[in-house]
Amino acid sequence: MDQQSVADALDVLDDLIKWQLTARRWERVAELLDELGAAGRAGDDVRLREVVGALELVSPIRATPIGTEPTTPVPPVVLERRNERVDSLRGTGPEERRGGG
Repeated sequence: MDQQSVADALDVLDDLIKWQLTARRWERVAELLDELGAAGRAGDDVRLREVVGALELVSPIRATPIGTEPTTPVPPVVLERRNERVDSLRGTGPEERRGGG
């Protein structure tokens, strides 16, 4: 995989743990993490960059309008998926340790 694409993905995944989002946006992040995993497994740099861009668009906005949905830190299930993607991109995931990646 393209090193710059991997570096960009790791950057957004590092930022993700600091985000405060609504439940609906965390659901979207979870979907995108699944897509990121699929792109990584396929070695698809173009799709990886697209998913990273989509994650950046989901990231929190600076100003929160009054009367908006409450936000929460990263839910445990999303954090676990995030950690799996980081391990996979760094080549330290379970598949890589078994010699399958």
